[in-house]
Amino acid sequence: MQIVGMEQWTTAAAFLAALGAVWLLVQVNRRALAGRVAKGRRMQVQEVHSLPGDARAVLMRIDGHDHLVICPRRGSPVVTALTVLDNAQAPA
Repeated sequence: MQIVGMEQWTTAAAFLAALGAVWLLVQVNRRALAGRVAKGRRMQVQEVHSLPGDARAVLMRIDGHDHLVICPRRGSPVVTALTVLDNAQAPA
């Protein structure tokens, strides 16, 4: 009694070859695909930094405006909208 036939081996090999071809295609076109995926996003993570006390500071761009999000391990996140100061408005 044969458990795995030649037809099943061929099907598995063809599937793995197709999967490898798709993976290779994605690796070659990674930059173009990343641009297309991120194109329609309204929110984008710019930077993430670790803070003392198991908290994180996340700088996000939402609809063209920068926001600072402080995410503690316990408790609610704090969201602050960041404004751009002109040279005339900058504090001395």
